[in-house]
Amino acid sequence: TKNTNDVFDKIMFSHGKGQNSFTVIGSYGTGKSSFLWAIEQHINGAAKFSLQSTELNSEVTSYQFIKIIGENRSFKKTLAEAFDIPFTAESSNKLILKELDKKITQFQKSKTGLVLLVDEFGKQLEYIAKHDVDEMYFIQELCEYLNDPLKNVLFITTLHQKYRDWE
Repeated sequence: TKNTNDVFDKIMFSHGKGQNSFTVIGSYGTGKSSFLWAIEQHINGAAKFSLQSTELNSEVTSYQFIKIIGENRSFKKTLAEAFDIPFTAESSNKLILKELDKKITQFQKSKTGLVLLVDEFGKQLEYIAKHDVDEMYFIQELCEYLNDPLKNVLFITTLHQKYRDWE
């Protein structure tokens, strides 16, 4: 759709300027999960968005996709598992980001870009709000770390926007 192409173009334009972390917000059933699927298809060359903005980094020869579906659990733990990073309850933000940096450096040396897609991220945020609000700081640190124009990374999450319950 036109809206889908516009959102994709805005993400690619911002990514070309060094912003690598994005959240797509929409009501239930508006196609956020399908949008993430379409991004993967586009990057892999199986389908194309109608682009008006820049493409991804031309120095990258392939992409590694890490796809996470939000669960009612720690995002730090979920992320650590997705990247095979050792994790204990005491694992510091700094340690996880240091290990993640090693993984991203390996990708970059092999000219591989990283695309981290987290669908239904709100489930993780709900868990954090109830069980470990300090983990919100980790998400901030993660986004700040990833928003480096020298990193060939694209981090996209989706959140549901609820309708107000009218009485």
